[in-house]
Formats: sequence, C-alpha cells, structure tokens
Amino acid sequence: MLNLYLDSAERSVAEPLLQSGCFTGLTTNPTLLHAAGIRRHDLGGMIDWARAAGAKAVFLQSWGTTRQELVSHAQELCALGGEVVIKVPATAVGITAAAALRAQGTPVLVTAVYNAAQCLPAMAVGASYVAPYLGRMNDAGRNGIQEIPRCSDPSPPSAQAHGSWWSAFADPPMP
Repeated sequence: MLNLYLDSAERSVAEPLLQSGCFTGLTTNPTLLHAAGIRRHDLGGMIDWARAAGAKAVFLQSWGTTRQELVSHAQELCALGGEVVIKVPATAVGITAAAALRAQGTPVLVTAVYNAAQCLPAMAVGASYVAPYLGRMNDAGRNGIQEIPRCSDPSPPSAQAHGSWWSAFADPPMP
C-alpha cells in the first residue's frame, strides 16, 4: 500500500487535499510553519484541523542542537495530542535523539537524508520513517532515483564501506 503525505502547513491547500482521501497525513517543518504563519501556540489547532480533515498522522519537526534539546522539544510537541510523529535530522545528534524518543515509544521520522547510508542508523534505532531528499542527492552528484530505493536496504557492499557509513552525517561522529 502506498501512503502519500502532504508537505504543507497551509490549511487552505492541505485541508481539501486531506479530505480527498488520497493522503495519509501532513508533514511540516519550521520553514513551512513560518510561511503559513503558524507559531508554536498554534500547533494544537493545526493538528486538530488536519486530523479532522483526514490526516492519520501529523509530522512535526523538533529543534535544538543537543540530544536533550531535541528530546525536550519533541516531548512538548507530543503533548499537543493527536497522532504526532517527531521529525529529527539525520545527524549524529538527531540519531541519538531518535533513539531516546523511540525508547519512550514516540514514532520518529529521520529527515534530511542525503544518501542511503544515513538510513542504517535510522533503522538501527527503530525510526518509523526516513525522508530522503531527492533534489539534494542529485545536487550532490548522486543519482537520487537510484539512491532512494537503497534506503530500504542500505547495507553496504563490504565491511570496509560499513565502517565509513558515519561519514554520511553532517556533524561529527558520536564518541
């Protein structure tokens, strides 16, 4: 079964599309929320209208530069209610936050995946979803159309390649 998610925070755009029954949920990020004029205190209302329009899940991105900040903000977002999935970046800090959130039973999407190797740690910590960025893959000289299917089985071809998967992240490796 194919699940499609709307990447929007604009109610006038998202609501009728969710009501069409073609979309499973709504994904957002801080940029989309800002463009739609949605502030932190408005998020509960956004979740309510999205759910009423048919969204089975609403994806909200946590923020912060440390594991604790990401987890703390994620907990605030989950407290808003509804079926909230927390988005964290595909960085070393994001993966450690994802592990902590999964240990609490929080569904997690690892976002900003630029290559299939970044899916390994996301899978290892039990992330429910990954969000590969096709355009960014292509911009980096990869064939995104070929790379994205590898996200479901990012196993490296050799043990030597496996040892270097951490270099796929934008920040330094975990100690």
